Amino acid sequence: MRQSINFFLYLLFTAVLTSFTNEVSYSERFINWAGNWHPILLHFPIALIVTTGICEILYFIFRRPFYDHAAQFMIIAAAGFIIPTVLTGFAYGLGMQYQGWMEDYFWWHRFFALFSALLAIACAILKGFKTLGCRISYYVCLLIVFFTVNITGYFGGSLTFGRADLFPPLPERVLQMRM
Repeated sequence: MRQSINFFLYLLFTAVLTSFTNEVSYSERFINWAGNWHPILLHFPIALIVTTGICEILYFIFRRPFYDHAAQFMIIAAAGFIIPTVLTGFAYGLGMQYQGWMEDYFWWHRFFALFSALLAIACAILKGFKTLGCRISYYVCLLIVFFTVNITGYFGGSLTFGRADLFPPLPERVLQMRM
């Protein structure tokens, strides 16, 4: 955890320093290199959080300890993977300039990414406690992070592949009936 905080502070410090110069320094090249890992890393926390939710549902239905242990392992792994994913995402987006709806999507993507990271870490911590209040808090937190990580993915995917509507376009004959 301390190494992750130090790495984040290093990225933040170098980002501030490189913003005052027009030269491409080693720090800027390193940040660009680190940002290139974001498209690779981002799939792990998403898959782990979604699968944690599925394991918790299966544990609720079947009461097999395997699902509870799997959920605990996956939420801890998700919390571990989400930290470098968010950091590389901030490095990847450093210096990006968007216009119009893409600018809005970019900032919402960053907001939900940071919020998802905090919730995933909270889930990993809460999963270790067995009191009723902590268990309820864990399930509420897991439900929220399940949605926020998917919302984050929606905004990020829209930035990468273009604006993605959640519903397919209506056929022409249906559009004509509506008029």
